Amino acid sequence: MELNIECLKESTDFLNDLYANVTSAIFLTDGTARIHHFNDAFRTLFYKPEDQVIGELCGNVIGCIFTVEEGRPCGETSACDDCPLRRDIVTSFTQKVPVYKDSLSRDFVLCDRRVTKHFQFTTKYATYRGMEYVLVIVDDVTELKSSLQALEARNEELSRRNADLEALLQREAHHLVAATRKVDVLNRDKNELLQEVRHRVGNNLQVITSILNLASPGRIGEDSGFQALRCRISAVVEVYRHADYEGQGAQVRAQGLVAAIFDIVARPLGFRVEPEDLVIELPLLGMDAAVTFGIALGEILQASCAQALRLGGGGRIRIRLGREGDQGLLLVEDGLPRKGHAPEAEDISLARILAEQIGGYLRPAGPGVAQTSFAFPLGA
Repeated sequence: MELNIECLKESTDFLNDLYANVTSAIFLTDGTARIHHFNDAFRTLFYKPEDQVIGELCGNVIGCIFTVEEGRPCGETSACDDCPLRRDIVTSFTQKVPVYKDSLSRDFVLCDRRVTKHFQFTTKYATYRGMEYVLVIVDDVTELKSSLQALEARNEELSRRNADLEALLQREAHHLVAATRKVDVLNRDKNELLQEVRHRVGNNLQVITSILNLASPGRIGEDSGFQALRCRISAVVEVYRHADYEGQGAQVRAQGLVAAIFDIVARPLGFRVEPEDLVIELPLLGMDAAVTFGIALGEILQASCAQALRLGGGGRIRIRLGREGDQGLLLVEDGLPRKGHAPEAEDISLARILAEQIGGYLRPAGPGVAQTSFAFPLGA
């Protein structure tokens, strides 16, 4: 048998069962808000026996706090003009229009206890056998309202904390920006100071070199210790002269440095280096590595020239600066025959000491070896 909803609507038993068992409180009032009928859910919600409900005014029945505290009937208390429940009942009765899902929140006296309740209700005008009435459907949303209020309070607390956190982050960002600017200023001052120090060091070394040049015997065979000292200082001067001071650390231009040291040590003695013989695969060196490299290059060139002059030779020298693993590698070749002749140990003693101290190596030219090799850490 097919279920017909229209038949159910006409069934008195069905409607009575629905009216009695629905969870919403339902009551019927007249135009003055007096209650003429109610369901079981209404009795459960407001805890009133039937003889205290039928014919009584709505506010008195449901325990409105104003009717209790002021001792006046519903409709005559100080709050009745602003009561949404009474207003909607009157509106539906007089204007014959429904009012959906209005709300009422206030204190009530239920079972001799004062409690705060939140109700959501609908009022609807209806007639039955010539009688006019208002159907009122009430739902207790107190728990839901409390949960929503707790959630709103939580959201407000979170919003306050977020605002505090945002303010804190803004302050910290401001402090960070200020600190960054201060660091930038300090770095700029530091770099300017380093440039000034390096400039002054370079100038002072240049003055020392000039004085040594004035006092120099002028021939490499005379006073070799004096010549070696002048060579070493000149190499350091050229390092500062060919340095660029951009950024955090100085970078030395290797091509110019090699050419300058060669011009100081070897060219005055008649030696030359052709463009194809000067191979620079490391265009830039750090300041510390460049100082080590420059002193070693001067020592090696000085030793090679000294040996060539002792053997009556001279002429062409080949220089290569490259990389061997994580180290720089300097190769110097003077073109002399290697039949038992080699630079004397004291001629390159400082280069040997440097190599031992920095973890590199020095391999002088000798029998069967046409090149002097000097390896040095690039970070040295």
